[in-house]
Amino acid sequence: MEGTSGRLPVAFRGFYLSLYRGFRNEEFEFLREAFQDYMAEFWTEGITRRNKRLHKALLERVDWIPANHACSQMGISRRRLLALIDALSIRASRRTTEKGRVIVLVHRADVDNFCKAQISHSSLQYAANRLGFKKSRLQALLPVICPDAFKLGGLGCPWSIPTSWIDAWTQFIHSQPTYVSEIKDCISVEYILRFKSWKNDQVGTFLIEIFSKKLPLIGRVEGVSTIGGLLVSNKEVNAWFDLTFISKIQDYTIPQVAALLHIKQEVAYSLVRTRFLRVNANAFGARNQQYVRHTEVESFKSQFVFCRDLALQWKTSPKTVKKVLDQAGVVPVAGPEIDGCRQLLYNRIECRNYFEGFGKLT
Repeated sequence: MEGTSGRLPVAFRGFYLSLYRGFRNEEFEFLREAFQDYMAEFWTEGITRRNKRLHKALLERVDWIPANHACSQMGISRRRLLALIDALSIRASRRTTEKGRVIVLVHRADVDNFCKAQISHSSLQYAANRLGFKKSRLQALLPVICPDAFKLGGLGCPWSIPTSWIDAWTQFIHSQPTYVSEIKDCISVEYILRFKSWKNDQVGTFLIEIFSKKLPLIGRVEGVSTIGGLLVSNKEVNAWFDLTFISKIQDYTIPQVAALLHIKQEVAYSLVRTRFLRVNANAFGARNQQYVRHTEVESFKSQFVFCRDLALQWKTSPKTVKKVLDQAGVVPVAGPEIDGCRQLLYNRIECRNYFEGFGKLT
């Protein structure tokens, strides 16, 4: 039927007109039914509702249907349908008429499969409301915590999330015991999401761990039925994070650097401001988060030493160490009277040379 322009009168010529005009009587109805059976099986062009001669039931039988009919059946826009076609999720056929009009036909089986899948799937907004996330946060976490979620087309198209996955999380949350008052050494998941500088993959791994019960939960806040209301032990979470990420990652947040160097966060930020520690900016949600490379921390430890650590090494007070080093002409590179840093910091090589020459502090 090539060269028919998708029109029935052109494809079947006089037979079509005779069937519906010359032989319109009821005794020829069997011919029209046989013709429509043939159309349903072999016609590869579109059939629109404007064709009043054909039964409406034929639209439900043909393998290829017009794009606008598919959009109505699927409940999506034409732009989203075209995105699904470009992503090869929906089989389609395109034809351009002599006047330049593009006719798009889609395969009925793919449309039916899409509609069946949508019954068991939900939107990103629905999932975010049920689980207590912002849409942007849940969208960033989906690839980690719900691999079965997928986008309905290309860039800009909405997400489709299995409703069974949402229901499983809801049941898991409601199965936890509830607490009204605060519990010692206990924090909520909402606190972790708001105040801990974790990357999305780290948050996602954490949620998977608690859902799989590998990381034990204490319970949930009474009256809160979302993920943010779940309660965990602060000590266990910190230990889990250190074991899972700190020993493996190449980047540290500034508070993590403070913990590694056993100094206060204020001192760590001071070292960053004075460029003793160089930082890099990584994307974290809608803002940038400063990180210090692992190699930068190791370089700092090899070049500098805190007066406090020297005092511990030689079993004396930091005040005595400073007095001895001042007399030897070894001056600190950072400190309260130099740049406002609350810890005295020395060049490690200069200190090593002095101590090797004298053996001990006097």
